[in-house]
Amino acid sequence: MKCSKAFKSVFSDSLRRFLPFSIAYWALLVYVYPISEGINYLQLHFMKNVVRDFGGDIANNSNIYVFECVYLAMIFATVISFMAFSYLHNKRSMDFYGSMPVSRRTQFFGRMVAVVASTIVPLIIVCLIGNGVVLFRGFEDAVVAFFCGTVGILGNIAFIAFI
Repeated sequence: MKCSKAFKSVFSDSLRRFLPFSIAYWALLVYVYPISEGINYLQLHFMKNVVRDFGGDIANNSNIYVFECVYLAMIFATVISFMAFSYLHNKRSMDFYGSMPVSRRTQFFGRMVAVVASTIVPLIIVCLIGNGVVLFRGFEDAVVAFFCGTVGILGNIAFIAFI
């Protein structure tokens, strides 16, 4: 399927407008999942010997960070969707965008694909990096984290479609 020049311009313009929020979103996602998971792994790794010496057991709070990552993605999806389609609630903006030589369908799908791309692509990349960090804890935890991340990504796509 070939994309038209108008679709590409609407898509790139929407991504350009979302750039500051996308940078903040990337930073929050990286902090919430891979970095927090790595810190958790290091704490568990170094505290095992100390706790074992005192006869206790240490709790493993695995897969908490992947859910925080998904919740953050849902909040960002809501905000970015409202930003992308806020022109529909302003008469002057609506007149301006309606006067452009681009069909409304092209404008809608260009903005919608930009919202999905700016929300889902970072989530997929961060979940893959975070799953690599979880893999150090064990294959079983990595499979559970991968499943939770996949469900979160699909849920986020459905959430965006619902909005």
